[in-house]
Amino acid sequence: MMSLSFLLAACKKEAPNKGKKVDAPQIKKSGTRVDISNDLIHSQPFITDDQGIEGRRLAMQHCQRCHMFVEPAALPKSVWQSFVFPRMGAFMGMHHAGVKTRIELGNHPAEKQIVQSGGVYAPRAEMALKDWQTLVDYYLSQAPEKLEKPAEIFPIAPRSELFQEASFGYRQPNPNTTLVRIDEDSKQLFVGDMVTAQLSILNADLNRAQKIKMSSAPVHTQILDGDLWVTNIGFVNPSDLPIGELVVLKGMDGYYDTNGQKKLTRLRRPTHASYADMNKDGLTDVLMSEYGNQLGALTYYQAKQDGTYQKTELMKEPGSMISHIRDFNNDGWPDVAVVQGQNREGVHIHYNRGDGSFTPSYALPVPPHYGSASLEFYDFNGDGHLDILATNGDNGDYRAILKPYHGVRIYLNDGNNAFKERYFFPMNGAFKALAEDFDLDGDLDIAAISMFADLNDRPEESFVYLENDGKLNFKASSISRVKEGRWLCMDTGDLDGDGDKDIVIGSFIRGPSEVPPSFLKAWENGALPGLVLWNKTK
Repeated sequence: MMSLSFLLAACKKEAPNKGKKVDAPQIKKSGTRVDISNDLIHSQPFITDDQGIEGRRLAMQHCQRCHMFVEPAALPKSVWQSFVFPRMGAFMGMHHAGVKTRIELGNHPAEKQIVQSGGVYAPRAEMALKDWQTLVDYYLSQAPEKLEKPAEIFPIAPRSELFQEASFGYRQPNPNTTLVRIDEDSKQLFVGDMVTAQLSILNADLNRAQKIKMSSAPVHTQILDGDLWVTNIGFVNPSDLPIGELVVLKGMDGYYDTNGQKKLTRLRRPTHASYADMNKDGLTDVLMSEYGNQLGALTYYQAKQDGTYQKTELMKEPGSMISHIRDFNNDGWPDVAVVQGQNREGVHIHYNRGDGSFTPSYALPVPPHYGSASLEFYDFNGDGHLDILATNGDNGDYRAILKPYHGVRIYLNDGNNAFKERYFFPMNGAFKALAEDFDLDGDLDIAAISMFADLNDRPEESFVYLENDGKLNFKASSISRVKEGRWLCMDTGDLDGDGDKDIVIGSFIRGPSEVPPSFLKAWENGALPGLVLWNKTK
């Protein structure tokens, strides 16, 4: 997918491991190099033709080179015809065979040169024209005119009694919030805006203590040794121009120096940064998700003693949204999991071998039509293994349609870091989910937001609180002010220091899909950058 998934890093919360210590599969060590057990290495499942239909066989042969196979019934016929095949044909060079395709070279001469030199589009047709038409005809003959509604739609209570909503202490004309992040230690809230490219710092009373102009929209922050590390995206809209930056603002008694030090430049639409000493040399390394557009990477920047970084691309593909650093196999070395929102969507784990190299595993393959939007790790069932909380709801590649497979999912870990779906809550355009024990009853509840909600018939799904009964059965409720924003960003944390977890959500009113005019006008007039949901448990 190529839309707003890149902004989810702005809502990212580093989730603690809620469960017990993870049992380690057998690890063999040879010197400083760690050999990774084959039980941990997973790959994309490939489907083979079992119906003897030539168009289906061709699709399986060619489509699975880049992503999981997609059944014709996954999308309406109009979407296959007007969007998927023109884009697929471009990537496969079918314009060289006379097929009308959709080639995107960007809006800037430098970007055009980058895309052309990056080999995005095949230099020649990769299929015979006859085979291409057979493949297309198969999909158009099998695809439905429209998608069915979900088999089961769960009720959402109009208002959760657990939270009290509060506005930020300032108004933001044309609010397009790209970042909300709670820092529990300083009791501060960081808010980024696309239009003004400003980073606002709010105290726990929600009044703005400082406003800092950045080079572009800030999408992620992290406090390290008292200083504020800020990731600036460059272009928010799809672009392959490398103008993103990682900037450090020096801390000064609760405030930050506005003259930032540039640590990394020429980043390709970066969305998130993770920090850890990956090689145990005492220096903090950076894992940068460079989402890009048609080109991108998950990049490992290894810190050097002289303050510079050595660059290694762990995944040379666009769509890297968020990385999570955990010791996934309990061998003492930090590993990296990355959430991909394009190409091979889903979760990829890169196991640290201790010598600067990593072994990749495609831990959770996700079909591209699902629209991977966010993913976090938690231990939901208390077995000591990290499970996955995911949302599927990115709906910005073409005119948004309601999709029955959009929603919130829990995938349980089998012990070897392969994952199986255990829970699904249908939610149109689900864009972010975070888990906490909000009601302090000993289990993990879920807060979820939707960027592409069904605003006409089900606007309450824009924010949903899922209360866990302890057995992964959830009761859904919303908030009274749910219609006042288009919720792109979310974070959780104890902002007021009372011992329970609060929630903050940020509104991005300009998106890639149409919304009812009455909603857009209300959002413009409201000038509401976000809401804090104060937890009233304590």
